Amino acid sequence: MGVFFYSNCKIDTSKVLDVFKKRGHHDIVNHEGVDCTLVTAPKIIVKNENFLSSNQLGGAALDYAVGIGTYFYRGKYGKDALKLIYDDLDEVLKDNTVYGHWAFCIHKNGATYVFNDMSGFMRLFVYENEGSIIVSSSHTSVLASIENPIIDKARMTGFVAGGVWKRRRFC
Repeated sequence: MGVFFYSNCKIDTSKVLDVFKKRGHHDIVNHEGVDCTLVTAPKIIVKNENFLSSNQLGGAALDYAVGIGTYFYRGKYGKDALKLIYDDLDEVLKDNTVYGHWAFCIHKNGATYVFNDMSGFMRLFVYENEGSIIVSSSHTSVLASIENPIIDKARMTGFVAGGVWKRRRFC
């Protein structure tokens, strides 16, 4: 399905890169931004390109688009669909005309948009602290990027002891 990690500020990505490697991703790219952090990796088994730079998009110098999951838009799939989604961003944000299970991080005209499919199948994990925002498709990478994460041990204990996680069927 691919992964991405976005932060609206510069952060040390060494732990994020390590998490992605341990999860089996090989072609991990750390895209250096002026005042943000973006790390992307395509699908593990199937080679796909999930990142388009401003050169490929024909947009402003710092524009980009990253898409993960399986998505179809206007009869196109993969990189071709991602380019069309970037071009039609206002329409996509308004009507959500993309099919499949997906999540996107798109930077266009000085603004960054992070959004996912209406069913919520492709989960995004968000951390916010004092104006700093981190969004990723990997909860482990979000935790790895936080310098001193605080885990609510009472809630965690209740979750594990309650056995709720055992009763869910994932297949």
